[in-house]
Amino acid sequence: MVEHNPADTSTHRGSGTGVPMVLTSFVGRRQEIADVVNMLAQHRLVTLTGPAGTGKTRLALRVLPFLEETHADGVVWIDLARLTSPGKVLTSVCRILNVPEDSARSTLERLIDSLQHQGVMIVLDNCEHVLDDVVPLATQLLHQTGVSILATSREALGVSGEFRYPVPPMSLPANGEEFPGSSDSDAMKLFAERARAILPSFSIDETNAVHVAEICRRLDGLPLAIELASSRLTVLSPQQIAERLDDRFRLLGGSQGSTWSRHDTLHAAI
Repeated sequence: MVEHNPADTSTHRGSGTGVPMVLTSFVGRRQEIADVVNMLAQHRLVTLTGPAGTGKTRLALRVLPFLEETHADGVVWIDLARLTSPGKVLTSVCRILNVPEDSARSTLERLIDSLQHQGVMIVLDNCEHVLDDVVPLATQLLHQTGVSILATSREALGVSGEFRYPVPPMSLPANGEEFPGSSDSDAMKLFAERARAILPSFSIDETNAVHVAEICRRLDGLPLAIELASSRLTVLSPQQIAERLDDRFRLLGGSQGSTWSRHDTLHAAI
């Protein structure tokens, strides 16, 4: 099993190609990180699945330091979220990998040739809307090259040899805890961490712990929803946020500064 430093809140940018910069700290997920790293040591294709907002991309980013240690030929990150036209996945992969042009061979042939003797780890992020392109490409790469693939998608790829890892919600405080703020709940830790980014003096204490716990439970431990809820602390107290969650889409929807545009509302997350 992989051993992990307990300080999981540090930011990280991998040294691989195309890896995005993460500006917020990473909270929790110690067991999930260990699970995914160990799966990738045994399987060449692992897909992180789950609904929007469950933290698939962030989990993939957090395992990168361990992938870089085990893949001497490097890690390549390919974000597919902005691809809107069919047939663009292959060309995007070739562009990021700097596959040389050659009019005598097809694009796929050139890609396979460039990866023939490499043990590269390719991360395909946000596959769900381009599965028709991703599935045949992943199949060819697994059969004809030595690459490994870590994919994130709302649904599995369905490729032979794929190992699916459903990303669970963040851990919640147990029902009936006298002081939920003292629990090991990753959901509550995330709420507090994001809250301190806008209110540095914020802490979970006897006056608000029950309300923060209620927020995290009613949002099903979804990281995106919890982050959006914590951002409302500029105008609402934890109790007021909890009381308004019957209309969660209205309360938490809308643009949130650093939040990616495709996650502007909770309709995609819940």
